[in-house]
Order: sequence, then structure tokens, then C-alpha cells
Amino acid sequence: MNQTKFKKDIQKKTKLTIKNDSSNLLIYLIYVNYLNNLIENSTSNNEITMTNLIKENETLLKKFRG
Repeated sequence: MNQTKFKKDIQKKTKLTIKNDSSNLLIYLIYVNYLNNLIENSTSNNEITMTNLIKENETLLKKFRG
């Protein structure tokens, strides 16, 4: 997913407007960082399982939400 498609998807899911500054880039980078952390931390023995993804997703949601 590239930045332009990501911005369009965000606009479809919210009624809020996203300014044409760097905010959409920041949201995109946070999203990519989240996915990277999810994949890295869900891997055990070079395998990604659904159980590990669900567990790590809960952990990361707590971290990213604060």
C-alpha cells in the first residue's frame, strides 16, 4: 500500500479532513511501523501463527494507544 492509497482509505473511513501537510505521511509511517512490529514480534521459530498475531496485536494496541 502506498501513501496515496493509504490517504484515500483514511478519507473513506473518517469524516474528518486530512490537511495536505505531512500529517498523512506521519499516519502512514506509524501504520507501517505498527505492521513491522506486529510481524517481527509475532514470529517464533521463523513461523507466524494466528495465535501469535492476535496476542501481539493486543499488546501493540495497548502500546500505540498509550
